[in-house]
Amino acid sequence: MVTKHCEVCGVAFTAKRSTARYCSNACRQEAYRRRSDPQHDSHDRSAAGQRAVATRYARHVEVAACVVCGRSFSRDSAAVPRKRTCSDRCRQRLYRDPVGVREGIYRIT
Repeated sequence: MVTKHCEVCGVAFTAKRSTARYCSNACRQEAYRRRSDPQHDSHDRSAAGQRAVATRYARHVEVAACVVCGRSFSRDSAAVPRKRTCSDRCRQRLYRDPVGVREGIYRIT
């Protein structure tokens, strides 16, 4: 094991590999962000900088109706754009009998 200095924060750390460049996953991610976005500044604490970070990581949440029971639920369109059910119970019912659910035979209350 070798003692090295992190390329992002400058902290001394014990490297498990001779090619290690960062002390943690957070520093590795920060280095990637700096490489991929030259305007990225993690230390920008101004209001405009905070708005830019919030906009970059913002998610669009939408309200949808469950195809099994009809209840409304919110879904994250970026993470799960095709989510059609409100719960695991409804998801399992749809998986086990998709035709019965579509035809309205079953209703979970």
